[in-house]
Amino acid sequence: MYALRLIFLLIMVFLVVFLILQNSQSFVDVYIFKWKIKNAPVFWVIFISFILGSFTTAILALINELSLKAKLRKKQKEIEELKTQVEELKKTASIEEKREEIEPQEPEKKEETKDENL
Repeated sequence: MYALRLIFLLIMVFLVVFLILQNSQSFVDVYIFKWKIKNAPVFWVIFISFILGSFTTAILALINELSLKAKLRKKQKEIEELKTQVEELKKTASIEEKREEIEPQEPEKKEETKDENL
C-alpha cells in the first residue's frame, strides 16, 4: 500500500511540475473574495492550488483517521467487556457443575400406571 501511495504522489508531483513548466510564461489575474492579484504567474497559481488541495486532503484524512480510531477503541472496549462476561459465565457454569457433582442425585421415581396394578 505504501508503494502505491508513493507512486501516486510521484505522478502527481510530475504532473504539477509539467504544468508549471508549460505555463511559466503565462500570467493571470486572480480574484479571491475582495482581493485581486494582477499578473500572477500561472505556475504559482497552480503550485499554491496544489499545496492547498494537498493540505485540505491531509486534514480531512486526519479527521477521518481520528474518528475511525475512536470507533475502534470503543469496539475494543466492548470486546473486553464481553470477554469478561464470558469468563464470568464460564465460572458460574463451572460452579454449577461442581455443585451437581457434590449433591447426591435422587433416584427418579417411576410412576405406576393403572395398567400395571391390574
